[in-house]
Amino acid sequence: MTQRHVDVDQVLSDLKDFQQRTARWAFERMFDEDDPAYRFLVADEVGLGKTHVAKGVIAQVIDHLGSIGDKRHDIVYVCSNAAIARQNLRKLVPTGIEPLEDVGRLAMLPLTSLNEGDDTKTGINLIAITPGTSLKFGRSTGQFKERCLAYAFLRAHWGPEVMTAPARWIFWEGISAGDRQRRDARLRQKEREYRLKITRSLMEAFEEKLAEVDRSRRRHGKPTLRTLFDRLVDGLKWKRAFPWELKDDRKELIGEVRRTLAIVGIAALEPDLVVLDEFQRFKDLLRPDPDNFAAELAHRLFNYKDSTTGRPTRTLLLSATPYRMYTTADEIDADHYADFLDTCRFLFQDDERVDRLKQQFVGLRSALTSAESLPNAGSICKEISLELCRVMARTERLAATPDRDGMLAEPEEQVTIAPDDLRAYLRIGDLAETVEHHEPTEYWKSGPYLLNFMEDYKLKRAVKQAVADGRLADDGRLDPGPGLLDWEDVEAYRRIDPQNGRLRWLLDDLESHRAFELLWVPPSLRYYDTGSVY
Repeated sequence: MTQRHVDVDQVLSDLKDFQQRTARWAFERMFDEDDPAYRFLVADEVGLGKTHVAKGVIAQVIDHLGSIGDKRHDIVYVCSNAAIARQNLRKLVPTGIEPLEDVGRLAMLPLTSLNEGDDTKTGINLIAITPGTSLKFGRSTGQFKERCLAYAFLRAHWGPEVMTAPARWIFWEGISAGDRQRRDARLRQKEREYRLKITRSLMEAFEEKLAEVDRSRRRHGKPTLRTLFDRLVDGLKWKRAFPWELKDDRKELIGEVRRTLAIVGIAALEPDLVVLDEFQRFKDLLRPDPDNFAAELAHRLFNYKDSTTGRPTRTLLLSATPYRMYTTADEIDADHYADFLDTCRFLFQDDERVDRLKQQFVGLRSALTSAESLPNAGSICKEISLELCRVMARTERLAATPDRDGMLAEPEEQVTIAPDDLRAYLRIGDLAETVEHHEPTEYWKSGPYLLNFMEDYKLKRAVKQAVADGRLADDGRLDPGPGLLDWEDVEAYRRIDPQNGRLRWLLDDLESHRAFELLWVPPSLRYYDTGSVY
């Protein structure tokens, strides 16, 4: 019997009810036997704990893979920020499982001792990466340890006699500490350390991918990597400083090798689950693009299939704003509906399904704009909802609790009305009627001294125009009094009546709690109780 690595019930019991429902539904859809959703989106509103939901999904995935005899489970967490990735990695890990925190970059994966699920290891590999360091290489030469690994693989591939002192200079260039001999020694020491970890299977995979890179470069009229390498070595002989004219060739060589190592790393990892957190920040990776290596590398993660079982990778997306919820016609290169359909296309991986969804929305629009077909709108909405629920789930704050209080509590406070409040309303109503503006009741309920504090509202513009036209001259309607501030009172710091029930309640509340005695807002979770107003 396969040992269970995690207590799923314990993990899920720590979640709120709506988080449990989301985690269970996401897992059920991703591992449905008849029609699985290999990609699933959790789009809960901000602050509702999508990371906790992901933890529940991860626990169920680990338990499921163990139950079907899979001894090794590889889970990749992708986040836009390295510090947040490391922090959230701990939140995602079920009790008793240690994440592989020393990885961080796909190019370094070939070095990692992955848990294989034997008698001494759990068989669970949970790593965090960021697109900027693991997918979007560009012309960056990466960290020194990445260049050391690239050097170790190339030395094993081309032979030690090729890796002369100028050749090593290509890889230690950029280190500021120590003289030339010391930096060269650091590179050789790291190479010896890494060489012991390069297995035959890794070396074969590296050589295969490197050959693919050279074939691609030839098709595009570029020199092979060995030709580029030899050109660099020849140019560095007898030089005391790295020539600036060789820097582009150096970046190109190291960038290509880093990308090759990343591909080898993905193959070595064999990902079962990929978690994309706040994926809208790197949505360019979701669209297959032959000219975008970062997108190609990302899709190697998303589309990975186990060579033995044929089991595909599942991808869990987390985002409160997976696509623009609304755009206007004057926003260039922005279309919320197209963005929504692009997200659906990535999730469904089926253009026909997305086209059918588009037709359903067309039918819904027609139903909502025609009195004859309006009764059909409800059934069309239900069809769309059922289709979308196959690949996504969203909990709004109001729906987070059974009584739909949305984690909010309305204070039961009594708002009073004073005589001057009503006199202020009569004045503002009279002015609105004079300038032919609509009834200002909602304005009056919202705030006091409207004409003083309004900015670019139509009512204020109309009153200012009436003053300029002389329509409000000499009738006293703009004299200080209820509804208008007396600037002599303001400049003399005299107490001013709120003339608004809500503002009056707020001021009374602040005064009753002695808030006006505070120089700053006190902390909600304080270390010490001073006994004072703080």
